[in-house]
Amino acid sequence: MNLRITPDLIPSFRFVAYYQVENNEIVADSVWVDVKDTCMGTRFELFFALYKQLVVKGASSRDDRIQTPGAAMKIKLEGDPGAQVNLVAVDKAVYVLNDKYKISQAKVRPEIS
Repeated sequence: MNLRITPDLIPSFRFVAYYQVENNEIVADSVWVDVKDTCMGTRFELFFALYKQLVVKGASSRDDRIQTPGAAMKIKLEGDPGAQVNLVAVDKAVYVLNDKYKISQAKVRPEIS
């Protein structure tokens, strides 16, 4: 059986299975499923479903190379349908003297929730 896990099922859902035996008795069981939503794209991991993570890469092999200042490049984003993606670019030189304020998933997550 395949079950499509959608964002509507975050943070968890209950999966119920039941059947009826000959004497009209109902036999049922259920399992509570926690859905893991990560800041690196939307990834739902269960024994029966796997969505892809967010992938950011150059649009062509030329764009994947190291770029020079002022050069234009194209990027390609791949993720789940309907995912909202925000981008930020920070020059590494900003962190040379002080990386105390480095942007991380842990700092961004509360702001977008």
